[in-house]
Amino acid sequence: MTTISVITICFNNLEELQKTCAAVDAQTLHPQEHWIINGSTQTDIAEWLANHPQPIYRKWLNERDNGISDAFNKGIAKA
Repeated sequence: MTTISVITICFNNLEELQKTCAAVDAQTLHPQEHWIINGSTQTDIAEWLANHPQPIYRKWLNERDNGISDAFNKGIAKA
């Protein structure tokens, strides 16, 4: 069986992350997993993910990274 994984990286942009999550949720075929890799040290993204209802397929990692490539690599490793 094929697994559909969506990887979203973010850094200090809660508004765009919320739009991205809404777009993923609006798809007729949901992914088996949607990884959000948050490389920010600000807490608004982590708080939003933890305190708002999230679909069962959404998972996240909150930790500082070494840039875009590092964040994508972390997402690929998780998927």
